Amino acid sequence: MGATHIVVQLVDYVKGGDNPTLTQNYLGGWGVTRNEGKLWQLDDLLALKKQIESHGLTWAAIENFDPAHWYAILLDGPKKLQQLEDLKIMLRNIGKAGIRIMGYYFSLAGDLGLDARSHWPEHCQFGGFRPSEN
Repeated sequence: MGATHIVVQLVDYVKGGDNPTLTQNYLGGWGVTRNEGKLWQLDDLLALKKQIESHGLTWAAIENFDPAHWYAILLDGPKKLQQLEDLKIMLRNIGKAGIRIMGYYFSLAGDLGLDARSHWPEHCQFGGFRPSEN
């Protein structure tokens, strides 16, 4: 007997673009994400679901949103309201795709790490996740 259901991790926590490698300096954060404002679209979710099902598997759940989609919510930043609306859109798309479970972990310790950066709000003296400068 083998696996029948899978949990999909759509977040790329490593640097390297098309050929990612594990982050070498984990104390410097998980890496850079270039997904800010790039929402999970229904067509993309359905295409991935079809690919998964073509191998006899069931897409049971998604594990976490990209930190680019929620860092301002966690830090009460200026993009907080937009990110809340974006998460609602993605949750609707997830539901329309028939994926019944969305696990999330909005954590300062797990996703933001320990390094202080000048781009954080004044009241925030930590962080490892860095939105893309592009």
